[in-house]
Amino acid sequence: VGLPPVYAFPLVTKAQSKAIFGQLTWRVQDGLRLTAGARRTEDDKSRLGSTNFQQGPVFNPATDRAQLNTASLAHGETTWRLGAEFDLAPTTLLYGSVATGYKAGGFNDGCLAGSSAIGLTCPAATAVTESALYYQPEQLRAYEAGLKSRLLGGRATFNAAAFYYDYTNLQLSGNAIVSGAPRILTRNAGQARSRGIELDGEVRVGGNGRLSYSATLLDAEYVQYSPNGSVSWAGRPLDRAPKHVYMLGYDHRFAVFGGQLNAGVFARRSSEYVIAVPSQ
Repeated sequence: VGLPPVYAFPLVTKAQSKAIFGQLTWRVQDGLRLTAGARRTEDDKSRLGSTNFQQGPVFNPATDRAQLNTASLAHGETTWRLGAEFDLAPTTLLYGSVATGYKAGGFNDGCLAGSSAIGLTCPAATAVTESALYYQPEQLRAYEAGLKSRLLGGRATFNAAAFYYDYTNLQLSGNAIVSGAPRILTRNAGQARSRGIELDGEVRVGGNGRLSYSATLLDAEYVQYSPNGSVSWAGRPLDRAPKHVYMLGYDHRFAVFGGQLNAGVFARRSSEYVIAVPSQ
């Protein structure tokens, strides 16, 4: 009985990211501040190698085969942020912001028909399409508003935030068969959104104790996404996005042999959620 196939991925990958950014805060009046910032990012990526299908630990060109992996890309993006802060009271801050975000695109395993490198060619039979080889940059527009406060003479804190995230070309990774070969494929969902509320804080108990708590309510779903080109997942929940998460904990500081020992107990409860990117 022969050894099972071994899949090896010898790759030479290069990635370079350059950025310049700045931020300005303007004190409009006592208790009111406005902030504006921008960032320019330039990304360059390239990769050269092969996916080897071999029967043993050493590649044998007589019995094994190799598929070329080669791709390169360059992309630039400008992101920005606008925000405002208002001191509602000496220990209470209101804030709001709108910002954009960016995650560079990249490439999956494979090659375009007709390309060649490292002694390998890319015939049409094993080539992938440009849309299967490359995935686009992920872009985000984020809205957030909330408050941060200190209470009971600084012995307690309470923070609250509401947010809305609008994703374009959300990057999703999953298993797929491309040109007859199993691959981990990253693709773009056309659009997705996430909105919710977060509450958290802590209360000092005595001189050495601290009670902490948090709660998150989340509604996150695909707006436009067709994993196989024919089935729409619009309205389906995003993966790893529970509807609600609650946390409660207590930790205490003890004096031990001239030092300190911290001990605590924490509990977390989460609703059920999807853990895999849909593929069909």
